[in-house]
Amino acid sequence: MEWAINARNERIKARRHIIAFCPGCGKNVIAKCGNIKVHHWAHESGIDCDPWWEPETPWHRYWKNLVPKKQQEVTIANHRADIVRKDGMVVELQHSSISSEDIIAREKCYGNMIWLFDGRHFSEKYDRTLHCETPGWPVTKSGRFQVWEKYNPNYDQTYFTFRWSRPKTTLQFCKKPIIIDMGLFVFWIRELFIGFEYRGWGQLQRHDDFKVWLKGKGEIQNDRRIICAYGEVREWEDHRGIYL
Repeated sequence: MEWAINARNERIKARRHIIAFCPGCGKNVIAKCGNIKVHHWAHESGIDCDPWWEPETPWHRYWKNLVPKKQQEVTIANHRADIVRKDGMVVELQHSSISSEDIIAREKCYGNMIWLFDGRHFSEKYDRTLHCETPGWPVTKSGRFQVWEKYNPNYDQTYFTFRWSRPKTTLQFCKKPIIIDMGLFVFWIRELFIGFEYRGWGQLQRHDDFKVWLKGKGEIQNDRRIICAYGEVREWEDHRGIYL
């Protein structure tokens, strides 16, 4: 974890030779300040009090440090929520794989939340002209996550369809909004069709605009769903797109 508390109940980052405690359980933690992993606090016992704990990466720190420290690693029901917006919405950062059981448990615990998945590893190559009319929008030409720009004349609106081969299959258990970090952009999945491969449609948003939302500006609309290949339709509780 990035934050601990000192004897004056102040939130502090990992530094050597400092006495500190876990904000969740109150037990002693020690600073891990090596040259390879990001600096962090670890429980002196070697066992983290949060069973959902996972090793942090610079990617986690990048997103968390965009908001004030009081909105980072907020304790909710004995768990540390990565980011909590000013309005109370939890933004759960997910870099590694996650089980369907953990997805269900976290959504039940946090309630009002969204998922931000690290998708940079399968969306690094962009073709900025193929199937793309809007200058500057990236559209993937190949790879696991392929995106095409589309235009709906009835609503005078641009949207993006996608095809995802070898997807994170546990994502079908998400009832909360899913956002994929694609590097300079994020992709909001608005509708997901589950079959041999995942496909659907959504919206691209530039990082700078998403950061504005993350800091507490803008709202989201509830109107999306998952459609399974075998015909089942499950309404997502909060699968929504950003309106700034």
